[in-house]
Amino acid sequence: MKTEFRNKITAGMNTSFRHKAAKVSWINGLLLGLLLLAGFGGHVKGEGLLEMVILMLMIMGVLLGTAALTGLRKYGAKGLLVAALTGIIVNGILIYFFAVDFRSKPVMARGPAAVVPATKPAK
Repeated sequence: MKTEFRNKITAGMNTSFRHKAAKVSWINGLLLGLLLLAGFGGHVKGEGLLEMVILMLMIMGVLLGTAALTGLRKYGAKGLLVAALTGIIVNGILIYFFAVDFRSKPVMARGPAAVVPATKPAK
């Protein structure tokens, strides 16, 4: 009885690991992008831990998209190629923004004294 119900639900759906990985990849990137746009990164007490979790989710999205692309020969491009490439691109862009932000934090941590003052004109 349970298998008949499951077969009715999944009829016409691609339920292979590759298809699920492709969907999770782009949905993961979309949710992380919305989370970062909402601004949760600066308002949480454990900011460093949250950033590490977000980074791991971004890397997982790229890896899942890459894993989905390995199934192109077996499952074909229909429903797999676009979702996997979208996930890789979205998560890759988010990783790039994360890296740029991460590189700027040591400069911001030093405070205003670290900023190079403008040169004074000669007398």
